[in-house]
Amino acid sequence: MEEKLLKTLLELNGKEFKTFKWFLKQKKVLRSFSGIPVAQLETAERTETVDLMVQKYQDSGALEVTLEVLRKVSRNDLVEDLLEETKHFKAAISKKSAERHISDSERTFRVLLENIKRSQDSLVEDIGKKQRSTQRQADGLIQKLEQEIQLLTNTCQEVERPSAPAGSRRLLPSVPTMGECEGVSIDLPSYGREVASTLKALEERLSNEKEKLIAKAKLFRVQEFSKDVTLDPDTANEFLVLSDDKKQVRSGSIPQKLPENPRRFEKTCNVLGRPSCSSGRFYFQVQVEGLASWDLGMVRESVQRTGSITASPHNGFWTIRLRDNSNYGAHGQRLCPKLPPKKVGVFVDYEDACVSFFDVDSADLIHQFTQCSFSEQLCPFFSPGSCLRFITNTVKTEELRPENEPCVF
Repeated sequence: MEEKLLKTLLELNGKEFKTFKWFLKQKKVLRSFSGIPVAQLETAERTETVDLMVQKYQDSGALEVTLEVLRKVSRNDLVEDLLEETKHFKAAISKKSAERHISDSERTFRVLLENIKRSQDSLVEDIGKKQRSTQRQADGLIQKLEQEIQLLTNTCQEVERPSAPAGSRRLLPSVPTMGECEGVSIDLPSYGREVASTLKALEERLSNEKEKLIAKAKLFRVQEFSKDVTLDPDTANEFLVLSDDKKQVRSGSIPQKLPENPRRFEKTCNVLGRPSCSSGRFYFQVQVEGLASWDLGMVRESVQRTGSITASPHNGFWTIRLRDNSNYGAHGQRLCPKLPPKKVGVFVDYEDACVSFFDVDSADLIHQFTQCSFSEQLCPFFSPGSCLRFITNTVKTEELRPENEPCVF
């Protein structure tokens, strides 16, 4: 895609290319795309301009922006050429997206069918157990009746024998009356009620499974926008210790001697991450397992760095927190996740003005800020109670390290 875009820009003369870059600097290049900062475009040549567009808008977005700007500079001939050259590329993207949707649907229905089969087997087994129990009860009653019939037969034989000598006395065995058998009954199984009860339980189970699968599918989609986030040492408070690869941070007990920098947090143990986000969608993951307290989320690049800081959306903070090992919250709100999250996923949709937080393992939505006021670059934000690990930008689940080790982007 980069080669096709570069080939197109090389067809522009100097004046057209200058106008092309002017449109790219505008606040809204397209309805869903913000402009590229002036400082980055000011001296950018054609190759650098292509790199900036692809980096900011991704391949498909860069193509869409290029086509729109070409129309504005009246180069419809290049629009047609570029559309023709990228026709196969767009078809491949659509095919890949369709195949992914089909694969997700097949996986969802396969899991549902497996659950139905397991529930069916369980129902058949329960009915079989009740049937065997009823059979044993009936067999026991028949055996008891046979014994009583034999006792009656023996009694009749005794009565029919010749009378005993005078003066002797013969006692007849006690024979149960029919009244004694009236209370005897067999509890026949109520298969109808059993089936109805099992089906209701199955319905609830399938509904829960469906909700889990939908949640996991949504998280999977979000994870496609993963970014390789690293910590910005120029913003780290002097009590924070960063790893060499800038993927881990922990709180130290002794302040470090760091160069003065107006971007550094002065009194609070905070640090920002990079890259920043000014359009589109942005996702990263942080491991928080074993920590008693932490703050993480997204903030405006211009947030206050000195003095006392109140982390609120009004001040440019869209963050969640943990305190005292179990108290989760967002600004002015207590959060109650089903289980303590081990990994937290943070997702920003700049155009939809929302920031979402996920439990990566369960795919549960922990919290969401909506109708946010985004007017500038947003940066990943972290404040570790002891240590945070930032998980690499991958949609695969990686094995966690022991809790006493640092935490990864």
